[in-house]
Amino acid sequence: MSELVGSFVFFYRGRMLRWVPLILFLLFAVATASRILWHRRATGNSPYVVASGDSPEGYIVKTLRWVMAGLLGALIGHAAGWDGWMGMLPWAQQPATFWLGIILGTGALPWVAVAQAQMGNAWRIGIDHEHATALVHHGLFTISRNPIFLGARFALLGAVLQVPNAVVLATALAAEILIQIQTRLEEAHLSALHGDAYRTYARRVHRWLGRR
Repeated sequence: MSELVGSFVFFYRGRMLRWVPLILFLLFAVATASRILWHRRATGNSPYVVASGDSPEGYIVKTLRWVMAGLLGALIGHAAGWDGWMGMLPWAQQPATFWLGIILGTGALPWVAVAQAQMGNAWRIGIDHEHATALVHHGLFTISRNPIFLGARFALLGAVLQVPNAVVLATALAAEILIQIQTRLEEAHLSALHGDAYRTYARRVHRWLGRR
């Protein structure tokens, strides 16, 4: 009887853990949506300023949106137990990598939320060419020029470690490339907007993590 109960508990826990990556993804989505609503109420304007037309930054953000939709679909498939259709990577299916992924994912969520809050009214999704935004260099921005994107990168790595299949890996790699390009476009915009103040800041703080 005890062996039967133990087997049931093991099965139940395994099924529940399948939902963790999806829950973390949805928490990120809810946190971002909440921040958008807060910004709209505080300023009367939307922080979503993705350029229309065929601009590079508009293409990147819109493509990233589709990549995230693909990642969401893969996480839903994992939660439903459809991993066999998504090219599992057996060499990465280790308990240690799974729990490392959980740590990265759960740690990235408050990190990103804090960084968004510290940006205040300067926070945007996309590059705002119409309104000048303040140069933020306090809080997490004293150790990273791009803490929000850094948190997103850690969350993506966490998703790959939690759900090691070809679809999640492909979407995470695509998102990584787009984030790297978008980061450089935003830094070029800030350099043009703030001039020497931003360049001095960039010489003091690394793009991703650390101080010089």
